[in-house]
Amino acid sequence: MSLMNTRESYGTIAKLFHWTIGLMLLFNLGLGKYMHNLPNTPDKFQLYALHKSLGITILTLVVLRLVWTLVNPKPRMLDEKMKSWEVKLAKGVHYVLYILMIFVPLTGWLMNSAAGFPTSWFNILTLPSLLSADKTMQGFFGEVHEILAMGFILIFLLHLAGALKHHFIVKDRTLLRMLPFTKN
Repeated sequence: MSLMNTRESYGTIAKLFHWTIGLMLLFNLGLGKYMHNLPNTPDKFQLYALHKSLGITILTLVVLRLVWTLVNPKPRMLDEKMKSWEVKLAKGVHYVLYILMIFVPLTGWLMNSAAGFPTSWFNILTLPSLLSADKTMQGFFGEVHEILAMGFILIFLLHLAGALKHHFIVKDRTLLRMLPFTKN
C-alpha cells in the first residue's frame, strides 16, 4: 500500500485523514448532542472541554488534509457510469463537506470566544480568542454552530448514501479505494 495517492486509489495518508476526521466528527457530533441538555455539573464542563479540544483537532486535521490534497492530487473519478448531474452532485457534496468541516469547529471557537471563555486544547495550549466577549454574538454563533452541525449530518448522510450506491448498485471501486487496508 502506497503512502501517496495513485491514479486509481487513495494512499495510506489520505485514508488516514479521511477515516480519522470522519470518526472524530461523528463522535464529536454525538457528544455535542448528548451534552447539550445535561445539567451544569463538573462532568458536563469536562465533556465541553473534550468537545472543544476535539473540534480544534478536527479543524487542524482538515487544514492539513487540504494541504495534502493540494500536493498529492486525488485519484481520478470513476464516473464512466455516472450521469453529469451525479458527477456534479458528488463534487458538490465533497466541497460542502470541506466547508462544513472548517466552519462547524470555527463557529464553535467563535461562540466560545464570545462567551468569554478561553479555548483550551486538551489543557496543553490555550488558543487566542477570536473576538471580544459579547452575549449577542455568543448566541448568534451558537445558533450558527448548531445549524451547521445539523447540515453536516445531512451532507454526511448523502456522502454515505453515494458511497453505498457505488458499492452495492454501481459495483465500482469508489468505496473500496478509500477503505483502509485495501490494495490499490
